[in-house]
Amino acid sequence: MAAGYEDGDSTRLVLSLSRLFRSKDASAIQSTPKKPALWKTRMYSLRHSSDDTTSSRPVWWPLTGLATIMTMLAIPLLDRGWSSWAHAILPPWKPVFIWMTRPAEMAAPLGALYLLLAALAAASGRWRPGRMGWALIAAALAALVAVPVKDELKYLFGRPWPETWIDNNPSWIGNGIFGFFPLHGGRGWASFPSGHTTMITAPMAALRDRLPELRGFWLLPVACVAIGLLGADFHFISDVTAGMLTGITCGAGLSTIIRSSERS
Repeated sequence: MAAGYEDGDSTRLVLSLSRLFRSKDASAIQSTPKKPALWKTRMYSLRHSSDDTTSSRPVWWPLTGLATIMTMLAIPLLDRGWSSWAHAILPPWKPVFIWMTRPAEMAAPLGALYLLLAALAAASGRWRPGRMGWALIAAALAALVAVPVKDELKYLFGRPWPETWIDNNPSWIGNGIFGFFPLHGGRGWASFPSGHTTMITAPMAALRDRLPELRGFWLLPVACVAIGLLGADFHFISDVTAGMLTGITCGAGLSTIIRSSERS
């Protein structure tokens, strides 16, 4: 009897200790604060964190320097050869290449629409731009500023197109015309720099300048448009690289101006 009694006490003791440890584990789990999901943390950061990201802003001079060198080299070495090859080999793919250029045509209209909506929201007193808001404002302004900038540069350089498609314009493919005719004017002398490349690069560069987490993503729309323009033989290689240089200057420069005005 004594042995049975002791065995029963031992069993009850083990069960009691087991319940005690389980209750402590449960209370510990309940008291541990849950960490927010990573995507929620990032979205909060985009909306609310300050824009003081100078230390993580991209350094633009290597890319602008590369674009400048590529432009100068492409004019004598690559432009005519690529245009002739694309004209001879790639016409079956031209509809695809044209479709790839469409994002550039949407940049300025979307920028204007966003600025209008942002102005209405701010005027209502119910919205103030956070980090993402300021990034989109910079991108929208860059897209709009890029339009007159590229138009004036086209007039300044006066370069004929690779192919003839505007009012029987002179071109490299049509009649072997290749070069620059500064201040000539007219739609047939407006190949340099590429307006489509400028208009897509400007807002993307502004976004990259304001949002370091974009990293290389900002180049994807730019690459899509550039490949489309070259594949369709709409532009020379140097037109595209010059458009990238112009777009980066507009986008990153405007982003810097807005940032300095925020702090003043």
